[in-house]
Amino acid sequence: MAGTRRGGLLLLLLVLLGMPRISCAQRHDKRITGLGLVYGKTDQGKFGEANWTRYVSDNTYLRLGLSLARPTNLLFGNSTSSAYGLSLAIAPLLFHIREVAYVHLLAGGLGRFERTNEDGAAMDQEGIQQHFYGGPLLGVETDIFLGNRVSVVGTLQKSLIFPGDGITRWPGFYGVGLRFHLR
Repeated sequence: MAGTRRGGLLLLLLVLLGMPRISCAQRHDKRITGLGLVYGKTDQGKFGEANWTRYVSDNTYLRLGLSLARPTNLLFGNSTSSAYGLSLAIAPLLFHIREVAYVHLLAGGLGRFERTNEDGAAMDQEGIQQHFYGGPLLGVETDIFLGNRVSVVGTLQKSLIFPGDGITRWPGFYGVGLRFHLR
C-alpha cells in the first residue's frame, strides 16, 4: 500500500513538472495575493488554518494565518482543549522547480489563545482555563501550481511559545491544502 502511494505521488510530481509552460503564469509578482485553507496535524491532534499571502517583492511574500488546533475532531463536538492562533511571517523564496513548485522559508511570530478543561474532565480544576501565549515561528511552505490561479500548498511549521505552561511548549503543525491566487 505504501509503495502504491509513493508511486502515485512520484507520477503526480512528474506530470506537474512536465506541464507546458503556457499553463504556468508568472508566480512572483508584487500584485499577487493568495487565500488558502490548510488541514493537517499537530503534535497532539488536528490543525486547520486559513491564510492570506501578499507578495512584497518578486521573491518574498507576507503571510497572515488564523488557525485552530484541537486534540480530537477539529470543528464539531467537545474537546479537552482548543488553541486559536494568529501568525504573521515573512516568506523569502528558498528555491523553485521550473514554474511549478516554489518552496519558501517562513520566519515570524505566533500568538495563541488556549482554552483547557473545556469538557470538564479535570475535576481538580474549576471551570475552563484560558491563557495567551506567543513566540517565534519557523517553517517551510511549498506551492505546487495546478494552473494560473490554484496551487496545492504544503506547510510545516514549528514554534516556541512563552510562558511554558501551555498545552505544549513547542507546537508544531503540518498540513496540506489549496491556495487561490488573485490579482
